[in-house]
Amino acid sequence: MQVIAGSRGEGMVDGTCQKARFNDCNGLASTIDPSLGPVLYVCDVGNCLLRRIELSHDRVSTVAGSGLLPGNVDGPVSKSRLYCPEFCCWDRGPHLTTNHNPESQRQRQRLYISSCDTIRRYDCDTGFLHTVQLPPHPLMRYYFSGLKCLPNGQLIVPCGRAMMVIYVIDPVSGRMHGLNGLNESNASSDEPNAPFVSSGPLKTFRFKICMGLEVMDEECAIYVAEYSTGAIRRVQLSDAYFY
Repeated sequence: MQVIAGSRGEGMVDGTCQKARFNDCNGLASTIDPSLGPVLYVCDVGNCLLRRIELSHDRVSTVAGSGLLPGNVDGPVSKSRLYCPEFCCWDRGPHLTTNHNPESQRQRQRLYISSCDTIRRYDCDTGFLHTVQLPPHPLMRYYFSGLKCLPNGQLIVPCGRAMMVIYVIDPVSGRMHGLNGLNESNASSDEPNAPFVSSGPLKTFRFKICMGLEVMDEECAIYVAEYSTGAIRRVQLSDAYFY
C-alpha cells in the first residue's frame, strides 16, 4: 500500500502529488485519457471541488468548482461551482460505444457527480458543468448517498437517511423511478428501528442505510450493502429497466 497523492494535512493545493492537499475526499472515478494516460477524478467534498490526479505525470489539478465560493452554478468549469460533491461515476450509455476511435471515445465521456440533493454532469468534450433537472420530491428533500451508472446510461441513486429508496434516473429526461418502498405512508419517514427483513417484494421494501452500491453486468444485478444490518442484498436489473 502507498499514498499516491495528498497527505494527512487538509488543504486546497494543486501541483505535484506529494505537495497536493485535499479536504475530506470521497467518490473516485478512473479513466484512460489519450493524452494524460491513467487519471483519477476525485470528489473533494470539503473544498467543494472536482479534482484530477494524473498518475503518469505526478500531478493534481482542479477540474471544476471554486473552493472559496461553493454552490450549484453551471457553465464552463472555470466559472462553475460545486456544493460538497460526494460521489461520481462515468456515463456508460450506448452513445459511448458507437465509435471505436479512442479520441472520439474520450470526447464523448461524461462524468456524473452527486451532492446531497443534486446531480451534475461534467462534459469532457465541452468542458461544461450541467445540472440534471429532476422533478421535485413529493414529500421531502432528496438526500443522495451513492451513484452508479447502468449500461443503458441510466443512473442508480440511493436516497434517504435511515430508511432508503433506490431511484433509477434517466439523466437526459430527468425522469425518476423508485425501485422500492414508494408510497406516501413511508416516503418521508426514517425508521432506524424497523425489523430486519431477509427478502420480500421490492416495491414495499426500504433499505437501511445503503453504504455500498455495485452494478454487475454479467448477472444483470445490483448489489446493495446495508450499513446498519450487515446485509448484502441483490436486486435484479430487470426491475430497473422501466422505460
